[in-house]
Amino acid sequence: MEQDYQQRHTEAKNVYQSVIDGYMASACPCAFPRFRQIAGINCVDSGDSYCCFDTELLLALIKPFFDVSPSERNDECANEKWVCKTCGSEYEWGWSDFSIHVNRQKLALTNLRASTIGKAAGKPIPLYLGLFGHSYPPPSEMRPANLEEMAAYLNER
Repeated sequence: MEQDYQQRHTEAKNVYQSVIDGYMASACPCAFPRFRQIAGINCVDSGDSYCCFDTELLLALIKPFFDVSPSERNDECANEKWVCKTCGSEYEWGWSDFSIHVNRQKLALTNLRASTIGKAAGKPIPLYLGLFGHSYPPPSEMRPANLEEMAAYLNER
């Protein structure tokens, strides 16, 4: 089971990096609503307690494109301020620990400065790596998807 997840994670990392490279060729990740949607998944918004592995991976891959500094609030909801090096959009990054098994990151847009490119975000949100936690949103909000569906969703213009 662990090997299967590691393989899925590696596949997702390669595809998501390709998606991000495409975003950078056009503008930056901030310009794409569907990317902002998945990077911004926050279980607290629905009152649940889960982490989204797709969000976790995307945040790890895009962090080098941002200047990171301590947040003025510096609580579990806003540990750092992220500013896009390309467009200057601002975000609050946060991390919280729900239990010994579940923690989550979030990236909340606070000031969009990029011009929007691509289709609007839709629901249910397709997720390749999926969710893990104690409680989950309804299937009308998020759904399992294969890697090709996920890449197509992120790349659709």
